[in-house]
Amino acid sequence: MINLGLSAKSIHSILQRMDWVKIYKEELIIRLLGLEEVKNAFPERRFINLIKPQLDIIFPKEFSKKSKIMDIRESIRRWMIIANLKSFSLIKILDQIPKELSESAEICSKYSDIPIGPLDSETVRQMTHEKLKKWREGNIALFYTGVSITNLLGIFVSELFFTIEAMCRAICIGSCLNFAVKSILPDITIQHNEIFKTLKWLADNEKNSVNCKLCPINNECNINAYSKIAEIYELFYHMRAIKDYRAEFYFNTEFKEFLLNEYMIQSFKAACIIDNIMNKLFLNYLTSPLSLAAQKRRNIKDLIKIKKKL
Repeated sequence: MINLGLSAKSIHSILQRMDWVKIYKEELIIRLLGLEEVKNAFPERRFINLIKPQLDIIFPKEFSKKSKIMDIRESIRRWMIIANLKSFSLIKILDQIPKELSESAEICSKYSDIPIGPLDSETVRQMTHEKLKKWREGNIALFYTGVSITNLLGIFVSELFFTIEAMCRAICIGSCLNFAVKSILPDITIQHNEIFKTLKWLADNEKNSVNCKLCPINNECNINAYSKIAEIYELFYHMRAIKDYRAEFYFNTEFKEFLLNEYMIQSFKAACIIDNIMNKLFLNYLTSPLSLAAQKRRNIKDLIKIKKKL
């Protein structure tokens, strides 16, 4: 496994390599395997056992009312709801992609005999009305079907990252007292990098920050499993940044095939694992009505029922 980094420079350095798609393929396999290996290592009810008692000392009810600090439970529930709402987009896209691919194959077959793109004026003048019409319609149809699939992949990549980010925010609140305090205070904005660093700190045996040294529960934080969530978060950040800022997302065929054939399914598996970890940490304090994996299973069952009725 290589150090990807959370910066535009680190992404640029990888994209300069000829084998950059292969690098991301290998990192996905390694990081998902690492997450699967530690998924049972996270402490059950960590928030209610360790974090909540300390928050009750820091934010007594009387103080909270005077300063209008957001309710602790609501501040956590907000991120869990955001994760849940965004994860529904993932399921919808996973269900939609096969239909889009099927329609694309039909369009490609229908217009397989037409030239793609601009033609010289003489060639165009020699075309019959029917050929000219098919050339124009075909180019439009082929363009839009390609863009449609690419944009659908892009929505998945973005929604996946922000689903994972919302889950990781909740996980950090449920695991790190310092992060929980910052999340509850109304005027503090937490960036991507701080979520990543918090996950790494939770796994670090030698915490050097002042906050960590002063934390009354810091001896309970040395759980290496948190680093595996950080590794997945780091990879998904790269995918989202490539989608938003790099032309390679639109024009590199190998990368598009990687997203379609491997990334969508494997990254969704990672999201399901992280969702279960989040719910485990908040057990007996906040309970989701349905896990992400259960939502997917239910969605498939509902589709089968609908098809039977048609």
